Amino acid sequence: MKILRKILLELGFPINAAMIFEKILVVSKDKIDYKSLILKSSMKDAFNWLREIGVILIQTSANGNINIIPIHPVILSRSLFSRECWKFVFHQNQINTLSLDKRYHLQKYKRYCDNLETLLLKNWDKFQWAKISDQDIVYIPQEDTSTILAENILSAHQEIQGIVIPDWLPNIALVWESLVEKMRHGVEYKRISDELTWIAFGYEINKRDILEAGVNLKIQIREKIPEKFFLIDDKKCLIFSPICKNNKFNMEMTLVSNPFIINAQQQKFKEIWNKSLDALVLLKYSKKLRKEYINKIEKEKQGIKEFLMGLYDYGVFYDKIAISQKDIVELKRKSLVRYYSNSKSKLLPNIHDEILRQF
Repeated sequence: MKILRKILLELGFPINAAMIFEKILVVSKDKIDYKSLILKSSMKDAFNWLREIGVILIQTSANGNINIIPIHPVILSRSLFSRECWKFVFHQNQINTLSLDKRYHLQKYKRYCDNLETLLLKNWDKFQWAKISDQDIVYIPQEDTSTILAENILSAHQEIQGIVIPDWLPNIALVWESLVEKMRHGVEYKRISDELTWIAFGYEINKRDILEAGVNLKIQIREKIPEKFFLIDDKKCLIFSPICKNNKFNMEMTLVSNPFIINAQQQKFKEIWNKSLDALVLLKYSKKLRKEYINKIEKEKQGIKEFLMGLYDYGVFYDKIAISQKDIVELKRKSLVRYYSNSKSKLLPNIHDEILRQF
């Protein structure tokens, strides 16, 4: 397994995280001593790092045994590459626009991701991993939400239905690559988002999701979406826990396989879906609004214009150009930007009122 560790290190795994992941793969699951893995603080940090990026998840059985379950190799390799790509570009088809050294770096990183996938798949069927609990209702802590959601998405055969509203999952690459994998194999993904998510994802990201990835997307006003959940075929439902303040949802989740609850959630999704706006209509309007926004910022300095167009096209994901607090104050005074939330950590183009007029 020296090859595995070398690949993991080349992919940016901390040395202790690579050692832990290697041990999880080569040691029989019923012989892994969870406590020994995190006995030292350095190993605990590495273990939490693996869990944070979605490489593994933890499941405690009814008898108290702790199972460590790694994510499927295909999704692991693709999500790692997406995370690395997104440091430089927002679409993988933009890689050719990068400088030679950055293109070489991503090509090399992709080779290591492919090698990791091939190496793990070669032995994957030999591993006897514990299955994610099949109880009717299972609570999922926020540390494992992205990984559990990705694993359940991979189990879909016919249709995935999801309501995507704030707050959003931290490990979005893992979930997105799982969705893309299923859409490639003919599984339909119906998504309902709110107008804030539409603005926050940006024009180019929304266009990619609809026209390139094939997401069947509809948009509804935030106040008319009471719940946030994912439905996997008619077998499972993953329901996010609400936050009392700000009408948002946190990262804790409940996995439900009870057919009566699933049927009720399907009816809720259908009701919201039928009353929502087709995203293709909103995409067409956003393209027109984009031209108006360009005209509105025409007199701004070049760096400011690039920043504002980055916000319009890529929303909260845009971090290529930083501007001063003084510039932010001035742009807010001109009503060109607004904060995504009260935390004042992310800016968005100030087009909320214009978008709302479409409903």
